[in-house]
Amino acid sequence: MDTRTQTRLLAAIDANDGRLTIPGADELGLSRVTLKRAADAGLIDRLARGVYGRPGDGTASLVAAAADAGPEALLSYRGAGTYYGLDAIRPVRFEWSVPHGRRTHNPLIHERRRFEDLDIVVIDGVAITSVAQTLVDVATIEHPDVVERAVESAIRMKLITDAELRAFATQRAVSRQGGRRLRAVLELRPSDAPPTGSDDETICLQIYRKRGVPTPVRQYEIFLDGILVAIVDFAWPLWQFIVEIDGFATHGNPVAHENDLHRQNWISDTKVTFRRFNHNDVRYRPGFVHQETMIGLRDAGRPM
Repeated sequence: MDTRTQTRLLAAIDANDGRLTIPGADELGLSRVTLKRAADAGLIDRLARGVYGRPGDGTASLVAAAADAGPEALLSYRGAGTYYGLDAIRPVRFEWSVPHGRRTHNPLIHERRRFEDLDIVVIDGVAITSVAQTLVDVATIEHPDVVERAVESAIRMKLITDAELRAFATQRAVSRQGGRRLRAVLELRPSDAPPTGSDDETICLQIYRKRGVPTPVRQYEIFLDGILVAIVDFAWPLWQFIVEIDGFATHGNPVAHENDLHRQNWISDTKVTFRRFNHNDVRYRPGFVHQETMIGLRDAGRPM
C-alpha cells in the first residue's frame, strides 16, 4: 500500500475520534478492500466488525484496559456500542459496568444493580454486553433518535434480528432502565421491516416522521417486465413515487457510476417518479429534503 493511502487512512481515523467505519471510509473514497488490506498488513487495527483504528488500538489494549477496570468489568454502554460499530454512538473505546457497591470515581465505569442478570458475551477474552443489552443500556443515556439509528445499524449488520431485539426488550429488559425507551423506539418500525440501508436513510426517515411526510415503505422492490430492476430506499406505492439517498459509494468509481445510470434508466421506464438526495442534504438541509419530497408526492399525481 502506498504511503499516501496509508496517510489518508490514519488521518481519517484521527479525524473521527480514533474510529473509522466502512460507511465513513466510503464517504472519503476509501473502499472496504483498502481497509482490509491495510488491516491485513498491520497498518491499522480492526477494532470490531466494520470498525478500524490506529495500530495498537485493538484487542490487546482492550484486554489490558479491562484488567485495569477490574476483574468483573464488562465493556458496555458506548464502549460496547463502539466495539460493535453501531451508528450514531459517540466513539468511546472504554466504558465499563461493574457490580453495584464497588466505589469508583471514573465516569466511564458504571455501578450496576442486578449485575449478574446482565446479558453478556465473551469475544477474544473480553466480556462485553450483548448487542441487545448494549442497546438497552445506550437507551438510558442517549436521545431516542440516536437509539433508533443504533438499532437500525445493528439489524442491518445482522448482529441481531428485529424479533430477537423485541423479545429481549419485552422480556429481559422490562424493569431495566432504558427498556421503556428502547421499546418506544421499536414501536416506530413496522414489525420485521427491513432495516434502513444506511445511517443517512435512518436520519431521512426521522426527518419525514417529524415533518409530517406520509410514512414510506422501506427497501421497496421495483419490477420491469417481471424482472427485479431495483430495490429503492423509500417508496410511496400509492403515489408511484420513490426517494433515493445517494452515498459516496453510489458514484465512487466508474463501474458504480455506470451501474447507477442503468439502474436509474430502468426505474424511469416503470413510470415511477423520484427524488434523489445526498449525504449533505440529509445531514444539513432537512427542510430541503422535506420540501422536495412533498413536491414530488404532489407532482406524482395522487391526492394526499
